[in-house]
Amino acid sequence: MDTDIRTKKSRYPDPNPNPVLADPTFYYPDSWGETFESWLCEAKWSKKGHIPSMEEYLRNGIISTAAHTIVLPISCLMESCFPQHKLKPGNYDNITTLLMTITRLLNDLQSYQKEREQGKINSVLLNMRSHCSFKIEDSIAYIEKIIESMRREFVEYVLMDELCDLPKPCKDIHMSVCKVFDMFFNKKNRYDSDTEMLQDIKKALYDPVNIRRLS
Repeated sequence: MDTDIRTKKSRYPDPNPNPVLADPTFYYPDSWGETFESWLCEAKWSKKGHIPSMEEYLRNGIISTAAHTIVLPISCLMESCFPQHKLKPGNYDNITTLLMTITRLLNDLQSYQKEREQGKINSVLLNMRSHCSFKIEDSIAYIEKIIESMRREFVEYVLMDELCDLPKPCKDIHMSVCKVFDMFFNKKNRYDSDTEMLQDIKKALYDPVNIRRLS
């Protein structure tokens, strides 16, 4: 994977290259390393029956969706001026952290039933445990409100330069990844379905683009 990224990056050389800062793979193993650690943490929680606090769960859960491992390398490939230090775990930009949190909560809305059957936890189930009067519908509505609030803030970071100093193509990539997760988890869990995404795949890969409709 590192070799493939370096090959693509070499096609668009920086006129003033820095051998460390211009290499998008410099921190890339770190982001995947923390992602593997987050998966291991979730496995340990499940095996031991540990019930984390919501704060503890989200601190780990926003990493385990791995949205940052998609959006950050692509941003580096698109923009040579992308701030390389923002690839390092703990240094992610606010727009990236918001994306990671939104994608985690979207996933949780559609996976809580399966994870409850498997003896796992997620934000919907944890929220219901912390509010004794909540039914599952109440917890879902509560998480949906959090997502909507975060989504509004996220859009502000995408559109307003004074809130986020990332290059516009990088912010657009963040928005695109958010839309992909929306497609996967909006209203139903299409990601785990064998059939739900077939028409979308067909349109993306096989159907010709209708130029007249676009014009």
